[in-house]
Amino acid sequence: SHFQSATPMSVGKGTTVMVSMVRDTTDGDVVYLYDADSARGNDRFAFRAVRLRNPTDSTLEPGPVTVYGDGRFIGEGLTEPIPPRASVVVPFALDRQVVVERTQDSENQIAGLMTLSRGILRAEVQHLRRTHIKLTNRLGTAATIFLRHTLQDGFTFTRSPEKFEKVGTAHLVEVSVPAGETTTVELEEATPTERTLDLNQPAGVAMVRAWLEGSGKEEAFAGQMKALLAVHTEISDAEEHIDNLRQRLGDYRTRMDELHAQIVTLQAVKTGGSLMKHLKTKMTEISERVQGSTIEVVNGEAALMLARIRFQDGLAELTIEQGKAEGDAAASAAASR
Repeated sequence: SHFQSATPMSVGKGTTVMVSMVRDTTDGDVVYLYDADSARGNDRFAFRAVRLRNPTDSTLEPGPVTVYGDGRFIGEGLTEPIPPRASVVVPFALDRQVVVERTQDSENQIAGLMTLSRGILRAEVQHLRRTHIKLTNRLGTAATIFLRHTLQDGFTFTRSPEKFEKVGTAHLVEVSVPAGETTTVELEEATPTERTLDLNQPAGVAMVRAWLEGSGKEEAFAGQMKALLAVHTEISDAEEHIDNLRQRLGDYRTRMDELHAQIVTLQAVKTGGSLMKHLKTKMTEISERVQGSTIEVVNGEAALMLARIRFQDGLAELTIEQGKAEGDAAASAAASR
């Protein structure tokens, strides 16, 4: 085969050069690329880019790409390796017409229960990471925007737009934004782990409560857990009520000290009889409030102690197998009737 380039090239003395050349037409269009993670990207604006397809059966190596439009130079970019018949998005200019706001958050969610013994729960937990991307198109025409997102090892998408393709280790998610409008995209990824949760601690209780809010749970076990969580809510409400009472008692005692000081001061004034009477009446009222609140605190602490014992006793007796067995027994009884 013989190939002849239309332009000369330089080969340094004592060096060898291997050149691959292709001249062909291919599919392509002008789009936008948002890449907040790479060194050449921008976390505030999307780059104007060209999307083109490798029309050959060979991999196109990384290198510079010069972009011309309407017979003139409009930008230059760098490509990654382009596999055969694959597409690539090459950014070449930052025109600030597509504004991006990105926020991220994460949480853990129970995916399934494994074992439960004396309040210690082993569960399958999904670690979720969410990325919220708000795209504002300032152009007078609709814009096609590709969002570059790289999944960490072990993570998979659990929520994303339908249109996306994989380029190397990254995913390109395609989004269309009408002229002058704003679109929000949510990307959710998850990785499974195993965790041990202490249901005597607020964090463990919160995760189980969130898990029970989903559908498809085993009814017998879920019913018993919901009953225990109702007791836990009772404990939390009682603790908050007692804290409020103690804070109120502190305010009452501070006011009583102020009234006592004022009464002592008025004892040296002969014309302060009516005010003295008023202060003593107020002192009596606050003293009665202190007494009533103190009794309420004692009663609340007693009720709190009983609720804690009920919760700990129920938690110690509950197992996943017990909930399943009781559910099977209930089903058998219903069938026999």
